[in-house]
Amino acid sequence: MARGRPSKKSHIIETALTLFSRVGYQGTSIDQVVVAAEVSKPTVYSNFSSKQILWHQALLRILENAETDLADVNDKAQSPLQQWLRVWDVWLADKNRLAVYRIMLGESHKMEEASVGLFKQLEALFDKALDTVLTGFDKPLSPAQIYVLKATSKEALLMPNLYEGQALTQGANLSAELTALLDSLLSQD
Repeated sequence: MARGRPSKKSHIIETALTLFSRVGYQGTSIDQVVVAAEVSKPTVYSNFSSKQILWHQALLRILENAETDLADVNDKAQSPLQQWLRVWDVWLADKNRLAVYRIMLGESHKMEEASVGLFKQLEALFDKALDTVLTGFDKPLSPAQIYVLKATSKEALLMPNLYEGQALTQGANLSAELTALLDSLLSQD
C-alpha cells in the first residue's frame, strides 16, 4: 500500500458513512457501497460479511472521531456556559454523528445489540463531555437544573439538526437567546 493512501477497508467505511448519512441504514445497500467506493463486491464482502457488520464498523469510526473531536473542546478561558455551547457546536458539526441519531432513532428495530451498545457509548461520551463542563460552574447545579439544561439544549440544538433543512442557524441570534435562557435557568436556586 502506498504511503498516505487510505486502505480499501477504510475507504469502504468512509463511503458507507456517506451513504448512511444521505439515505439511512435501510436505504443503503452493499451494491450501492460497491458502486460508490468503486470496488468489487468480493472486496466489500472480504472485509465486511454483511451490511450490519459494515454499519458496526462505521459506528466504531464515528465513535473514534467523536473521542478525538471532544478531547480538547473545553477551554477554561471561556465561561462554563460558553464551553457548554462549544461542546454542542463540536458535536453537531459532524454530519455522520447526526446521521447516527437519525438512524438509531428511526431504524433501531433493525439494529443488533452491538450497534445499539455502540450508540449508547457514543451518547455516553457526549454526556461525559457535557458533565465535565458542569463541574466548572461557580456553584453546583441541582439535578432539576441539570435536567432542564440538558433538555433545553437538546431540544434547541440537536432536534432541529436531525431534520434535513430545518437546522437552526448556529449564529449569534440562537446563541444569544439560548445563553439568556440558560443564564436565567442557572441563576435560579
